[in-house]
Amino acid sequence: NVSWSDETSLTWILKGLPKHSTIALSTNGCLNKETKSTFVKCYKKVIEELEPTTIIIIGAVPDEIKNNKIKNFKNHINHLRKIRKKE
Repeated sequence: NVSWSDETSLTWILKGLPKHSTIALSTNGCLNKETKSTFVKCYKKVIEELEPTTIIIIGAVPDEIKNNKIKNFKNHINHLRKIRKKE
């Protein structure tokens, strides 16, 4: 699982993760207008450094990062919202 607080934290976070493996991350709470650009920038750095074979993303996938390595799973909150709308 890859998670970061800001761009400066990526330096030490990436040191402990293997290259050419599967990584997982969540976009929950990261895609509002104040945080989306930082998320996309950090995501791209993670991909550049780790060169993952598969990327598991929980939550929405921004258009800026979509690619064929991503396996997307909806988050639980969005699932519940769909259920409630049907009721």
